[in-house]
Parts: sequence; C-alpha cells; structure tokens
Amino acid sequence: MNAKVKKVVTASQWKKKNLNERVLELPSGAIFKVKDVDLETMASRGFLSLDLLDSLMSAGFKVIDNQQKKKKELENITDDNMKEIDDLARIFAVQAVISPKLSLNGDPGSINAYDLDFIDVMFIFSKCVRGGAMKFAPFFPKRAPSNSSSQGSGDVSSETIRDNGDTKS
Repeated sequence: MNAKVKKVVTASQWKKKNLNERVLELPSGAIFKVKDVDLETMASRGFLSLDLLDSLMSAGFKVIDNQQKKKKELENITDDNMKEIDDLARIFAVQAVISPKLSLNGDPGSINAYDLDFIDVMFIFSKCVRGGAMKFAPFFPKRAPSNSSSQGSGDVSSETIRDNGDTKS
C-alpha cells in the first residue's frame, strides 16, 4: 500500500502562504514591508474593540444606503465616525507594517502611525486587510491628491478594490 505521507508545514511555508509578506510602495512614495492582517484576529487579541467594529460597520451601511438612494455618500456620517475610521486604519497599520516599525505613541525607533498621511494609511488598509476591503470601500478616497509634494497619486475606490483587498491595475 502506497499511502501518501502528509508533511507538516514549516514555519516559513506557513508565513509565506498566510502572512503574504511583501514590499508595498505607498502613494507618498515610501516603501514599507507589510503583511496581511484580518480584523477578526485583531479584535480577538484586544487590538480593536467590538464597539469600534460595530460602529464602523453601521457607518458603512449608512454609506451604502446613501449610495443606493443616490445621496451624498457621507450624509449622516458624523465626525466621530470619521475619527473612528481614521483610528481603525492607524491601529491596523501598526499591525500590518513589518518595517519600518510603527507605533501609536511614538515609541523610540518607530514612526508614530498618526504622523502618516491618511491616504497612505488607507492604502495600507486596502492592500493588507485579509478577507477583502470591499465592505470598507466607501471610506476610501476616490482619488489621492496629485502634486509635486510628498503625496503621490492613486485611485483607490470601490470600483478598483477586489474582494481579496488587492486593487485592479
């Protein structure tokens, strides 16, 4: 009997398949090494509160409802909702970015996530959220500002985001 022997996965094989570590160029031109992260794991490990996730999902449903009713996307979205979106993206970036080290409180030898441009943070989120960014797509800027400063150009919208979080070329 020639039964195929199954081999145990190595740590490097698991990381390559599950973390999807890679180099990512941000709209600002900065180059970061990133990995995929899922929101459920962040919540289960205490990095995100369930209240925050619930609030964000409610805001997302409002945006989708506004789109369907041909209203302004952010109608009835409060400043608090927008701050929560910003906070979520920055907390997420700290988990997703491998190098350079990011922190939320400016640890020595790290970049404070609140010093990153919003477009860069949302770009990291859209590229690294495991399970896809579609449910958060209404919060992505339709077009990044384009000028000769540190901001690059980009187009991250609900039309260009795939279910796995990658963007179409």
